[in-house]
Amino acid sequence: MLNRSSARGRKVGEVLTPTAVAQLRAVGQVQLLTPGKHLPVVGGVSSWGRAGIVDREFSFDPRGTSWHLNRSIFDNDLLVAALTRGAKHHAGARFRRAQALMNGRGWKVEFDNLGEVTSSFVVDATGRASSFARHQGMRRRRHDRLIALTASAQLTSEFEFAIEAVASGWWYAAALLAGRAIVAYLTDADMIPAGSEPQRNFFHDKLDETTHIKSRVSVDPKVRTQTVAAQTEAIDAPIGSCWAAVGDAAASFDPLSSFGLTNALESGRLAGLAIDATLAGERGFIEAYGRHVRRRTEDSDILRSAYYGMEARWPRSPFWDRRRGWTSR
Repeated sequence: MLNRSSARGRKVGEVLTPTAVAQLRAVGQVQLLTPGKHLPVVGGVSSWGRAGIVDREFSFDPRGTSWHLNRSIFDNDLLVAALTRGAKHHAGARFRRAQALMNGRGWKVEFDNLGEVTSSFVVDATGRASSFARHQGMRRRRHDRLIALTASAQLTSEFEFAIEAVASGWWYAAALLAGRAIVAYLTDADMIPAGSEPQRNFFHDKLDETTHIKSRVSVDPKVRTQTVAAQTEAIDAPIGSCWAAVGDAAASFDPLSSFGLTNALESGRLAGLAIDATLAGERGFIEAYGRHVRRRTEDSDILRSAYYGMEARWPRSPFWDRRRGWTSR
């Protein structure tokens, strides 16, 4: 594993759905989910398609428990698990270029601060950058311009998660451990101001316009907001000769679909199985993996259109008007 950066900045918390938990279980790592590190999700509240609020109960979900993750802890635990099983890790190795081997059975890859590495198969796990895939001429196709402004917060009432649609987008708040929470405002990139200070003021102005989110959390006016890409995108092709893209490098999804971590874990596991088969001379498995990624993207588009189609309270809102175009296709 060659990682571009060794820095560990603040990461936005995410929900691990029962489907994603099943992927952890499939690779023998479900024990990473412990209440002392992460928060089990029993239920939450939603204001979507109506002014009122609806309880969403998860405790009887036959698929199992959802979890609010501390991403920094979760990512580090996954890395430790991989190292324990024999993986090698190099931080600070920034991808520069790659050249196919003369025999067509792998790549010679050049990195800053590391030099050249020869590999029989390359996995592009560079997130939305899709660094290796772009080097092979692939393009990322953007479906929308969704962006998230996030901030850490203090809980002011007991809850697990809350979603609230507003005229210019939607809000999400999730409880974390020790009375903390993560709050995110999602809208289109052209609807937020440029610059950290204007964005922070904009975030607080929009938070004051909510009904259900602001009653559950308190955000310090001095806390910096973080801008996080949230648009739906997919690479032209997630596979090629002796390479495959996984996770966000292959496809990135609207947070409303909760596909993000599920896709990361599922695509990583399936790509690993397909790579094993490919190196054993069975090409069909990697082709099947490519079809799986494309189906996942199609499923996400259908689900995204259905969710946004449920909200019709703001017919003149640019944000919602753009999404009405999806549901009419």
